[in-house]
Amino acid sequence: MMLMNGIHRTIYPNIFKTIRNFFFRVLISGYFDSTFELKTFTEGAKQAVTVVSHYISQGRFDDLNGLVVKDAINEIRQNFQSLPAAHKQKIPVLFDEIIFSFPYEIGIIIEDKSGKEKHVEQHMNMDLSTLLNFSKTSHSIRDSIVICNYRFVREMTKGVSDGWTINALNHWLPNEYL
Repeated sequence: MMLMNGIHRTIYPNIFKTIRNFFFRVLISGYFDSTFELKTFTEGAKQAVTVVSHYISQGRFDDLNGLVVKDAINEIRQNFQSLPAAHKQKIPVLFDEIIFSFPYEIGIIIEDKSGKEKHVEQHMNMDLSTLLNFSKTSHSIRDSIVICNYRFVREMTKGVSDGWTINALNHWLPNEYL
């Protein structure tokens, strides 16, 4: 059920990345965006996942413009075409179905040599069902679990007003990999 190649499949937080994320959040709110709050970002990310997943499931790829970067839209469209119907039906996400979410990795990217262009990237993980005792869970429940990994990016160069955009995403079935 892979919509994009190369995006890391994550299930649980990594303790080392969680500690690193704390320091990046302090840096972001202190230097780049004093209004940045993880709770607000997470709620917005959940809303984005619900909207984007519904557009993808309906084949409304043109509606992804402004929400997802163009290169990602092209790859998603191509991979979506080859998915079996059963997988396509599992793509749309309802807000209330999101059981667990966390920022897997927060990073700051300085792109040019002058150090003026800065981007903040957050890799969010959304679990659509509980994963406790996964191996002991009945097959019918295991087959309904979908994990969504979405990576958001935002330019935070001083003087540039930019919103969060998705630059990579995946929905995957842990039953196929674990």
